[in-house]
Amino acid sequence: MRIECEAACIKFYDRFANASYKPRPYPRYTHSPTCQLFMAESSIPNSGLGMYTAAPIEKDKLIYHPEIVINYFDVEENNEIDEERKVEEENDISGDRKNKHTKCKKWALGGECTENPVYMMDSCAKACHLLDFGLLDDKDDSYWLPDDYYWDPGNTDSLYEADSVSSLIPGLGALANSHTGLVNTDMLRGRNDNTGLHRSADPGVGAYSSLHNLSYKAAKFIPAGMELFAEYGDEWFAGREYKFGPLPLSTHFEKANNIMDKLWDTVQENDPFAEDLFKLTRSLITDVKLLMAMPDTLEEAKTARIDGVALLTVPNAIRSQQWLETNGICLDNIRAGQSSIREAGRGAIATRYLKRGDIIAPLPLLHMDQEKLKTFQDFDTDELPVDGPKQLIINYAYSHTDSSLMLFPYSPVVNFVNNNLDKSKVNARVRWSTSKHHSVEWEALAVEEIIRSKRAGLMLEMVATRDIEREEEIFLDYGSEWDAAWKDHVKNWKAPKDKYTPIYMLNMEEIIRTRKELIENPYPENAMTICFVQNSIDDNVHSEEVNWKNFSVRSDFMKDSRECEIIDRTEEHIDSADKAVFKYKATVSNDVDRDIIISGLPREAIEFVDNPYSSDQHLLDAFRHPIHIPDDIFPKNWKNLENAGIGDGQINVHKSVKDSYKSEEGAFNRCRF
Repeated sequence: MRIECEAACIKFYDRFANASYKPRPYPRYTHSPTCQLFMAESSIPNSGLGMYTAAPIEKDKLIYHPEIVINYFDVEENNEIDEERKVEEENDISGDRKNKHTKCKKWALGGECTENPVYMMDSCAKACHLLDFGLLDDKDDSYWLPDDYYWDPGNTDSLYEADSVSSLIPGLGALANSHTGLVNTDMLRGRNDNTGLHRSADPGVGAYSSLHNLSYKAAKFIPAGMELFAEYGDEWFAGREYKFGPLPLSTHFEKANNIMDKLWDTVQENDPFAEDLFKLTRSLITDVKLLMAMPDTLEEAKTARIDGVALLTVPNAIRSQQWLETNGICLDNIRAGQSSIREAGRGAIATRYLKRGDIIAPLPLLHMDQEKLKTFQDFDTDELPVDGPKQLIINYAYSHTDSSLMLFPYSPVVNFVNNNLDKSKVNARVRWSTSKHHSVEWEALAVEEIIRSKRAGLMLEMVATRDIEREEEIFLDYGSEWDAAWKDHVKNWKAPKDKYTPIYMLNMEEIIRTRKELIENPYPENAMTICFVQNSIDDNVHSEEVNWKNFSVRSDFMKDSRECEIIDRTEEHIDSADKAVFKYKATVSNDVDRDIIISGLPREAIEFVDNPYSSDQHLLDAFRHPIHIPDDIFPKNWKNLENAGIGDGQINVHKSVKDSYKSEEGAFNRCRF
């Protein structure tokens, strides 16, 4: 659906129709007729799932699918506000009633208000009263599973989105494990655009992430069957020793390899004293982590000459094709692409022919509490914060009307699969996975027990309900409630009155305006400029002006940038295309609030970003609704909301869709555990 632009909006689009500056072009991908990417048990013990390549990947080649970035903002601050509101509500309801014991809440939840009413009414009157009003719960809010999966916003083009940003990257960003000595992938920058939609004309803007096309490349040659390891950074592991215990970091593996190189420079493998020298070398090492990185035996040391010491710690990191096909689930049956539904933005496209009953993709799930996905506006002022839109992750999560449990899928591309209001186009459904990585016993747990779990344990799988042709878009039925909510949103939607310019359009401009030019021709209020410069500039600059060449950095990640203001522009020369090439002078602030002037900035070192809280995701009336898990597979124990289970049964999957997969159960399955 398209709500037409007024004349000014059309003129706005025409202005950029012939723009030529595109800083990050879309990469191209070639897909094999057979599965090339698998999900299976990680070779790292007790680390859950991992990702494996079935084909060799040359250094610097792209690794299959680009991904989406889904941000959630100011989680701690928003939940503190919500908690304050709950306390105020509790105080209003409880009145003068007090708890005289620290265990009142526990006793009340354990049924003591009924079993021992006299004592409880005297000692725990507040707890019993709140229990009667349904305001007492046993949720443990101290743990938030997505915290173990999110990326720093400096890696995801999200650094300036809000005061506190956490970025989830499905696929390699969440499903792949990391190993400090075996990292074989490099993250690349994605793109930030809304696929041509605009908040002045399209009710779907703000309902999906504009950050997408985030790709990975091979950091080194990756042999067929190798597990893919992302770069979490030494700090990630060092900060979790309480959980994992001491682990060798990248520096330890590097030192261990150097020690082995020196050993074999000194002796030959067949020298009679090689064993003694190896044992002596190990005995002289006092660093526990370095010793953990070293080979345990001389035979292992011989193997490490070829493969390095790190591979000794995970000997199953390279699997056979047969093992992958027997134990793995295919991950590259779908790719990201432009959806045929305009308001949906991007969609998931089949990369190969799929039979009815085939698993299109597995959906391992991160569990989270819907109550922790609220946002508030203006919480840094003295005024009472107002409700904002719920966190965007809700639109990518699976849930049920009667439950507060939210389940976010984190395997590749599955978050691009759209709903279709035309149910004749629906060609997929979800069901619980029968793999060993789905903890079926969790279906009998209460929501609170699942939320407290510190590991992911649930998995859905997306199944073809009919034969699907290559290049056909995949569609689910999100449920009748989702459909009704969307139709109501479109009916009542009104375009914001602000004058917003999408950032990707500003980044297509070849010339950036100076401070003086902005007086008469300012940029829109949502835009700010950033300059890419080494962070060491704070420590090494003592003069007011420096040349960018001395502190230059590639624009690979926003963590190497800071807000800047363009103060001058000079023409350097004319390039081969007969176009002027400019260099810029800008001011950037440093850590001690002293502005530094940087001259000689090229255009590619300057970008536009949205000012905090001004991007489409922050629109107050942006559409929010989870994907519905059909009632016939949703566990009754998870229906923890008031009036749960009261309704008209299975209305949430349309009858035409439900009929289409009646004959699917037991159909051909492949790539299964």
